[in-house]
Amino acid sequence: MSGQSIALTQSGRGLILPVTILCHTGDCGGGAVCGEILDIETGKVISEFPNAYQLGSGDGNYYDASFRPDSRLLVVSGVAADPEVDREGDPLSAISRTRYFELKDDRLVLIKVENN
Repeated sequence: MSGQSIALTQSGRGLILPVTILCHTGDCGGGAVCGEILDIETGKVISEFPNAYQLGSGDGNYYDASFRPDSRLLVVSGVAADPEVDREGDPLSAISRTRYFELKDDRLVLIKVENN
């Protein structure tokens, strides 16, 4: 996957040293972007983004992902490239929205969705 990579740190507990992880996004074909979170030390994929996202959409909204090095929160905005569901598992229409995920137990958990 070629694209953009950002190093993050995830705080450990007690005296355990922080684990360094990498958030990587890149082109996955068809005008979409995919992403994954990697453990730099092992090279293991910790979690993949739950969906691919369109780079741009007809309504003028564009893909964006943001996060802070001192947080487990990942915020992804844009139109999902594949069908998606809300927190209850109900299907959502293909519109631009902002999704908030928490990296928890090596997976991204959807915690909030807002329509743009």
